[in-house]
Amino acid sequence: MSRRRSSTTRWIRGGRTRCDSPTTSSTRWPRRSPRPSRAPDPREPAGSRQSSPERSFNSPLGKNAPRRCVALDVGLLLIRLVVGLLLVGHGTQKLFGWFGGGGPEGTGGFFASLGYPAARSMAVLAGATEAGAGALLAIGLATPLAAAGIIGVMLNAIVAAHLKNGLWVTKGGIEYPLVLATVAFGLAWIGPGAYSIDRAIGWYPARPVAGLGALGLGVAGALVILATRRPAAAQPQQQPQETQKRPGRAA
Repeated sequence: MSRRRSSTTRWIRGGRTRCDSPTTSSTRWPRRSPRPSRAPDPREPAGSRQSSPERSFNSPLGKNAPRRCVALDVGLLLIRLVVGLLLVGHGTQKLFGWFGGGGPEGTGGFFASLGYPAARSMAVLAGATEAGAGALLAIGLATPLAAAGIIGVMLNAIVAAHLKNGLWVTKGGIEYPLVLATVAFGLAWIGPGAYSIDRAIGWYPARPVAGLGALGLGVAGALVILATRRPAAAQPQQQPQETQKRPGRAA
């Protein structure tokens, strides 16, 4: 093998900066140093080559690594807050009827139209999962478990309610729940970032194992709930009140 190595190889095998380090954003991976192009000088103090100032910037992120890591963590925080709080809102719509939601009764009627048994209980379960997982995602606590809950609920929504309508949300398709499930999986895969409770308490699961675990748990939960559906026994969905004919209007 040639002694000449690419810069990418040197980055990987050298002191690469790691944005998701539990300690600081500029922590290096002090593993094996790149193969020297010349024989080391016996008079040179041991370890002096690795301690040179240039080594601290031997990373794909360059000299601005700490700044870029902060930008990444802020971006992850914004994604978590927006997606998590939206899911909290959806959950409270089902649980309490807030924000124009139907509450357990109204949402239960919709679930019954999709063929779910014990539709009111299913509505409460879906609302509690959305609100709880959304809150955990927003604060960055137990992020893989929160992602698994979101993935499970969104897969149920995709299969039971939206798949027959195609992709785009304008026609009632799978676009919106697909985006939420994908974001949840992505956050479980790469982690919640520095501004999270998971980081503060030192809970730092290995990735991508955490992402794959969240995906597997979410899919398994969705399959269990979907297996209870009886679409043939689904009730006709009630017409929205605002589209019903008003008394006295000609047919």
